[in-house]
Amino acid sequence: MKGIAKRIIALAIVLAFVISVLLPMNVKAASGSWKQTNGRWWYQYANGSYAHSEYIDGYWLDSAGWYDSAWNGSWAHDSTGWWFESGNWYPTGQWMKIDGDWYYFKNSGYMACSEWIGNYYLKSSGAMATNTWIGEYYVDGSGEWVKGKKKTETTETSKKETTTEDPNANLQWPKNYLVKSFQMADGTEYGRIVYTEDGLTEVSRSGNPTHDDPRFDHTTTFIISQ
Repeated sequence: MKGIAKRIIALAIVLAFVISVLLPMNVKAASGSWKQTNGRWWYQYANGSYAHSEYIDGYWLDSAGWYDSAWNGSWAHDSTGWWFESGNWYPTGQWMKIDGDWYYFKNSGYMACSEWIGNYYLKSSGAMATNTWIGEYYVDGSGEWVKGKKKTETTETSKKETTTEDPNANLQWPKNYLVKSFQMADGTEYGRIVYTEDGLTEVSRSGNPTHDDPRFDHTTTFIISQ
């Protein structure tokens, strides 16, 4: 019996090692949950927006945010690198959002990693870097390199940053914004449009704010301060 137990333990160790070799890529799960409306599936992020034109958990969400079963996909790799595929199709020479992160796939289909693609940097995992320093270069929340932003001399306890002169520094930006929030019956926001306080100029939008969406229940309008 002791001999059998030892063999079982040894087999478990070998299986764990094989799995770690076959799955070396650390893919971050998106932060959110799947929802169903009128028999159709969609994915809502933790911040209230919903996924669209991207893959979540290997499932494709179309431009309207609905799950499309025709394009289920998964990661694959060989000795050269990683790629993403759906049946016989795989992205080439393009960006793709997967589980909340942006990736770039070269013309060969392989994922870019540890390199710059234009003004964007892909980390060793392949995911685009955001809000961080890459050597002497800083990339913002959208992942784009901020030209002119430099590191200054640092103390032992803190680091300071500086930027070149901002040509927009003297512009008067509005202090308040008008927000139109598109919500479901339970009050969960699935899209919003931000305007200047007078409601005449659109500043930004998120999700897919439209009254035509079957998830729509009501709209709430409110003011936020800068």
